[in-house]
Amino acid sequence: MVTRTRSLALLEAADSGDLGRVQALLDEGANPNTKRKGKLRSARWSCAINDWTDQQFEYGASTLLLAARGGHVEIARLLLDRGAKVDGRENVHGLTALMEAAGRGHEEIVALLIDRGARVDLATRNYMLCSGSTALAYAAGAGFAGITRRLLDAGADPNRRDKYGGTPLLHAAENGHTEIVDLLLKRGGDPNLTGENRVTALIRAASMGHREIVAHLLDAGADPNAVCDSKRGALDFAEWKGYREIASLLREAGAMNMSQDET
Repeated sequence: MVTRTRSLALLEAADSGDLGRVQALLDEGANPNTKRKGKLRSARWSCAINDWTDQQFEYGASTLLLAARGGHVEIARLLLDRGAKVDGRENVHGLTALMEAAGRGHEEIVALLIDRGARVDLATRNYMLCSGSTALAYAAGAGFAGITRRLLDAGADPNRRDKYGGTPLLHAAENGHTEIVDLLLKRGGDPNLTGENRVTALIRAASMGHREIVAHLLDAGADPNAVCDSKRGALDFAEWKGYREIASLLREAGAMNMSQDET
């Protein structure tokens, strides 16, 4: 009972960022790989790309994952020094500390975890909102260029696809992160890979009004006439949404209206 109470206290201390308490509990024998059973009231994540919310449906979060989530780098370092598993997963979605840190913009923790051997291409399980996404997908989708660069430097695959075919480039293009799009393209990101419903990064960028990204994708060899499952291409979406400059850019690149809708 004493050991269990200690372990629960360690989870709470890691989550709240109480370094002194974490140190004391570890010195008293608390297990650095303790996992929470049941809901954790301070849970604050969603596996959906770029959707970090206050949903509370987490099971099996470890002390290291909680420290990474909160950006508590010294606690994370201490836990690793005391034997915390760097790639330990929470029980339902398979999230790791690296995924949490990458998706929340905690670059110092990302660097620490990579230095301690974290596997950069581990993916979440295909459960509920999770879809086989990697730390790179989370960082790229959320717009964290520094973290994206660190993950690529550590060997992350820029073309790793999730359950729906989505890639880090697709997520970055959709969310308007030009610097990350450029970085992924320079590191071998394929602009013509398709995600859900056969949507390409170019179609997604055009439909969201991201002109600069459209231009960069075209320069990188994106197919201006690729069509998604609805038989529409980037030009169709740009015109439909009234993005005239993007439509003009696409026409200059040879794009044609691909929609077969009857008028």
